[in-house]
Amino acid sequence: MKEVISICGMKSSKDVNKVKQAISFNDGVLACKIERKEGKAEIVFNQYTNIDEIIASIEEMGFTVI
Repeated sequence: MKEVISICGMKSSKDVNKVKQAISFNDGVLACKIERKEGKAEIVFNQYTNIDEIIASIEEMGFTVI
């Protein structure tokens, strides 16, 4: 499965690394591509992974997913 989400608050490469770490922490995530300037993350994950859990892990790092 593939999902593109919008993330507010990514201002630096350090923020991108935090988001990538939060996404990668979830079991079943196969790949992710983050575009800081566009504020988007493209996430590829298996069918057993819940996108809501991925979003929650990003928000726990202090970012807002819209």
